[in-house]
Amino acid sequence: MEKLPTLVLDQVGVGKTMQAIGAIAMYEWLRLYYDSHHEYMRGLEDTVRARANEPLKSGIHVVVCTNGLVDQWIAELHRCLKSTKFVVLPYTGTCLEKTRKPFWDTVKNLQETRPGLTVIVVTTYIAVAADVSQSFSIRPGGKKETLGMIPKRGGIPAYTLFAHDIATVVADEVHNVRKPGVRRTALYQLLSRCELKIGMTATPIVTEPMDAVHLARLFDIEGFNDDMVDNLRKAQQLESKKARRQEDALANRMEAVNIAFGAAHEEYVGPTKTAMFNFVDFLRRQLARYVIHRTPYSKTKDGKPIQDIPPVVEVPVVVELTEEEMQVQTILAERLCEDGGKDLASFYIGIRQALLHHCSLNVAGYELSPDDFQYEDSPSTKINALLALLSYHVGRTCAPPAIIMDGQVLPPEDDAASTWNVVPGAAPDKIIVYSAFPSLFWIITAAFELLGFQHIVIHGSLKPAVRTERLKAFQEGDTPILLMSNVGTVGLNIAVANILIVVDNLWSAQETEQLVGRVWRHPQKKTVIHYSIIADNTSDVFIASLGSEKGLMHRRFMGQSTAL
Repeated sequence: MEKLPTLVLDQVGVGKTMQAIGAIAMYEWLRLYYDSHHEYMRGLEDTVRARANEPLKSGIHVVVCTNGLVDQWIAELHRCLKSTKFVVLPYTGTCLEKTRKPFWDTVKNLQETRPGLTVIVVTTYIAVAADVSQSFSIRPGGKKETLGMIPKRGGIPAYTLFAHDIATVVADEVHNVRKPGVRRTALYQLLSRCELKIGMTATPIVTEPMDAVHLARLFDIEGFNDDMVDNLRKAQQLESKKARRQEDALANRMEAVNIAFGAAHEEYVGPTKTAMFNFVDFLRRQLARYVIHRTPYSKTKDGKPIQDIPPVVEVPVVVELTEEEMQVQTILAERLCEDGGKDLASFYIGIRQALLHHCSLNVAGYELSPDDFQYEDSPSTKINALLALLSYHVGRTCAPPAIIMDGQVLPPEDDAASTWNVVPGAAPDKIIVYSAFPSLFWIITAAFELLGFQHIVIHGSLKPAVRTERLKAFQEGDTPILLMSNVGTVGLNIAVANILIVVDNLWSAQETEQLVGRVWRHPQKKTVIHYSIIADNTSDVFIASLGSEKGLMHRRFMGQSTAL
């Protein structure tokens, strides 16, 4: 409310959505109060001091999110806001006059026939990009990826978002547009037209500290203009290059192994990390004024944690692949060497798929066909570990974690249950199984069917309405297992489950945190158990190490007890 762009960087599951909805409601309350009294309520002068005696802008409120979160945003807005005061409308698809014009005619009719009604539009980054392409041209001499664009000759079409008064823009999962591109440019144009700017993400740093810089530029935070961003990039590159020359490569490799295997060690902080930490600390100081950051352990005004949720229990499940499975890994690696490493991206995808099942890529001598596949005829070490975990957990209530010994899944000792968190009257535990490759779900589901495990599947190829329906069936029904892909890693509230089994390890600690946050969130009462199935002596170990390295930057930026 002080005319400052705001980055809501709360940890996953703490309530970013509620804060954004509260900000919209507060904005409208302040605006209507000023309209009636020609001043702001006494006691709120400090809140709106930057506005002096200016009224708040009247206009629509826009929530921009990824395609898969539209239905959830609409449901949350309906749940929290009075329908007599607010109307929520979805705004998706391509920008065609024949489809957009009826939408805006509906908005105009609502505003004329129901005075005082506030319109909230829930849209997607794709839809906003479609509108921007109809409204703006590239600035002469510029590139498509630049933020600078000018209205097209003839003006901005009335059937686009950009032709209407906008009070608030809430950009959810905004880290998805941190890099140059049309969607980022579209959001920038939208933000430049609104009164209240809110960016929401639990992962402001995904791969490098410059991610936070790009977000600051996107929201026009003071000091982060184009020249500043270029200078910061060059300075970071220079410092990183200088630090790498001093780096003790052996110490880094040893730390990576220790991280992967969970061995106790003292963290090695060499020149590269020191340079990175210094840069991240600089960003923290620059952005502190614009950031809201809470964790489940943040305190209420009464000094209590804002969420009373038991901590997550992490259980690595390290397995040894069979000789046959390792042979496929070797073949894939040799292929990469033979072609000079030209197709590295496909190699990493393929070798990870082969970790799930060695015949999934149909390497010569190791083929599978969905038409006649029987899991018992061609099992997989990782899927066998998954089945063992499910066999232990399905049908149990508030069960303590299984014991992992030499890659085998064993039930815990009898006395473990006596000290475990048991929720009186709780329903049987529900389980989420994460796999990165929906194209291989048929192998996993065949294994489930072999043991009679009832399950529900969601992935990105399903229509959003179908995913919503299936998720609701899992939440409200008796099916114990939800098999999901990346489409379920962000934005969803699946606290009905308390067991998470990750079959394909994610590339960063932040992505893992997002995934865990689907179940470790309000109103979870049970203890969440997070299993990670890791194939020893394979790229799984490398990915675990890489994810931890990326997590260092994120934790440095988010975790210090400073003004931020």
